[in-house]
Amino acid sequence: MIFMYPYALKEFCSIYENINKSQDQENNLKSEKVYREMDLNNTEIDDFYRFCKNLLTEIPKSKNTDGWYLGTLFPPFPDFDAIFFSKEKIIILELKHKIGTQNEKSVLNKFKKQNHLLKKLKTNSSHFDEKTEILYFLYINDSNTLLVYDLGNLKYSKVDFKYLANILNSVKKPLEFNPIYELTRSDFLISPLNDFQSFKNGEYYLSDEQEHCEKQILQANGKGIFGVQGVAGSGKSLIAYDLLRKLKDKNILFIFPGNLREQHYNFQKNFDYVKFVSGKNLTAKLLNAYDIVIVDEAQRLYFGNPDSALEILKNWIEFNYQVKQIIFFYDAHQALGPKDCGTLLSNMLNTYCKDNKGKQHVLRESIRSNPEISAFVRRLSDLNNVPKKQITPELLKKHVEIKYFNEADEAKSWIQYKQDKNYAFLIPTGSRFLQASSDKFTDLDSISITTHEFLGEEQDNIITYIDDSFFYNKKGQLCVYNRTNYYFLDNELYVNLTRAREKLAIAVIGNFDIYLAIVRVIFDCK
Repeated sequence: MIFMYPYALKEFCSIYENINKSQDQENNLKSEKVYREMDLNNTEIDDFYRFCKNLLTEIPKSKNTDGWYLGTLFPPFPDFDAIFFSKEKIIILELKHKIGTQNEKSVLNKFKKQNHLLKKLKTNSSHFDEKTEILYFLYINDSNTLLVYDLGNLKYSKVDFKYLANILNSVKKPLEFNPIYELTRSDFLISPLNDFQSFKNGEYYLSDEQEHCEKQILQANGKGIFGVQGVAGSGKSLIAYDLLRKLKDKNILFIFPGNLREQHYNFQKNFDYVKFVSGKNLTAKLLNAYDIVIVDEAQRLYFGNPDSALEILKNWIEFNYQVKQIIFFYDAHQALGPKDCGTLLSNMLNTYCKDNKGKQHVLRESIRSNPEISAFVRRLSDLNNVPKKQITPELLKKHVEIKYFNEADEAKSWIQYKQDKNYAFLIPTGSRFLQASSDKFTDLDSISITTHEFLGEEQDNIITYIDDSFFYNKKGQLCVYNRTNYYFLDNELYVNLTRAREKLAIAVIGNFDIYLAIVRVIFDCK
C-alpha cells in the first residue's frame, strides 16, 4: 500500500515559501514531491498555495489544519488534486489556474467519476459511516473563486472561504493516512455476468478511455462496423455489456465464441431485447433478425470454411453494414489456437477502416489488474519493458509470488495450499490427441480451470505455472519451443496471468533460467 504524508495548510505554506526562495528550487520541489508521493504539476502547487493563504485567514490559529493529501493517483479513476479525510467529512478540491476548455461544468463529470470511488470507500472502510458527508469544491486561481458542487442536482454555486472554514472547524480529527490506497480492484470493479445485480443497478464506472470509445459507437446511430481492440483487462467486455443497457430500443444479438454459460441465460432473461448465441451456432438467418450485433472475445471466432462464424459474419457485413451495426471486441494476443481468427480479424477490420466502412478503437491500459501485476506481465513477456519508476521491485514482490520446483509433483502441494487460500488454479487447455504442457496436472482436475473455461472471467487471486516449454530469446522476449501443444501456449499463459486482480502466484517448474530472469531482472535481486 502507498503511504502518503499529509500536509497541514500552515506547513504547506511554509515549505512552499522556503522552496521558492531557495537557490536550488527545482530539485528541492522534486524532493518534496517524492517524499509526499505527490503527483501535482508546479502550476497546481502555486494554485494550492493561494488557496491555503485565503483559507487560513478564516481559520483560528489554534486549529489543527492537518490532513490534506495532494496529487492522489488511483487509476483508472481521475486524479485527485487535493483531498481531506475525516470521520465527518471527505472534501475534494479541484485546482484550476484559470478557466479554459475545462470549464466549471466539465469539472462536474470528473467529480461524478470520483464520487463512484468515494462512495465505495465510504461503504467499505471502517473509518467512515453513513453520516460521513462527501463535499466537492473547485478553486480557480485566476479569479480567486471557490465553487461548491451539488452532485445530486448537478449544480454548482459560488461560496466564500469562510463557508469552507466553518466545515473544517466542525471536524474533530483528520485521518492521518490516505484511505483510498486501502481499496482493492475488487472493491469497485465488477464483472457484468458474475456481479449481475450490481451491473443491473448501474453500480460500475467507465474510464475516460471507455467512455470515449462507447460515445463513438452510440453516435453512429446503429450503423457501421466497429472494432474495439484492447489489452487483457482493459474493459472491453464492460463496454459491450454497457451498450446493452443503453440500446434498449434495439434488438441485439450478442455472440460469444465459446459455450454459453448459465450467466448468459440469466442475462437474457432480464434483458428481453437481447439474444445470446454461441459462435458455433451462428447462422445468416439469425443475424438478419437483429438490428445490432455485438461480438465479445471475437479473436476466438473460428474461420477457414464457409460455415465458420467469421465467414458468415463477413458475408453478412457486406450486405448490411450501411443499415445495421456490428461491433467486435477483441485482443489478437488472446487467440488461443490455430482455428482462432485473432490476427485475421485485426487485418479484416483494418481493411474496413481503409475502405471507409468501419472504425477501430484501441483501449491501451489494463484496469482489471493492479498496476504492479500489469507491469510484471509486460516485463515477463519482454524483459526490456521496464516499469514506471513508481512501480518498484518491492511493490512487484508484494503482488507477485514466485516459487521454483524441479518437477511438477513437487509443486502440487503448494498449488493446493494456495487453492485453499482462495486462489484459482489456471492451466493451459490440453488436447485430446496431442501431448500438452498441462498433462502433468491431470490429477488436479478437480481444482484446476483451463484457459478456455476461464476466458472472459477474472478473480482476485490467481495461481498458474511456467514450465520448460518457455525460453527467452536474445532480445529478451519470452518465447515457446516448437513442441506438441495444439493451443498457443504463450497466449494462454498471457491470458492466465492477466486474470488476476490483486495477487498472482507462479510455480516455475524445471526452468531455472526463467526463474533467474524473474528474480534478477524483474525483481532486481542482484
